[in-house]
Formats: sequence, C-alpha cells, structure tokens
Amino acid sequence: MAASPGERARIRAGTLPRDPRFRQWLARANGGDPVDEDDAAQYIREACCDGNSRSMIATTPEYRAAFERLEDRYMVETGLRMEVR
Repeated sequence: MAASPGERARIRAGTLPRDPRFRQWLARANGGDPVDEDDAAQYIREACCDGNSRSMIATTPEYRAAFERLEDRYMVETGLRMEVR
C-alpha cells in the first residue's frame, strides 16, 4: 500500500534535519549560528507542529501544511525547486 501524502510529509520531516544543506539554510536564516540535526528537528517541531512531535504531520492537516510551506521555502531559496508564480 502506498503511503498517504501526510505520511510522506512526516517521513520528509524526519529526514530533512540530516540534510547538511537544510542545516546550512537554517543557520543563515538564524544569524549564522551552526545548526546540528537536533536543532533542525526542534526547529521543525516549533515552526510547524506547535512544539509537538513531527509524527503529527501525518495526521494533522495544519501541521502538514506548515511543514510543506517550510520545505517549499527552503527548496526555492536554495535553488532545489523553481518558484511557482
């Protein structure tokens, strides 16, 4: 059975903090201070999930939408995805 869109977003939210490009992007956005995997995971929890577990992205539409906006912003600002106009 294929994973639901929410489950796929949850998986991406779990793997994104391991991406060095994502951590560098967060560091630049936060004044240049280094960001490790734990910091990046905490950032996603706070920015997208009201401090709750990232696993809730799979079942909470507001959390999923917030994560997808964050992910899209990261990808556009780093050139990994073209901005849709």
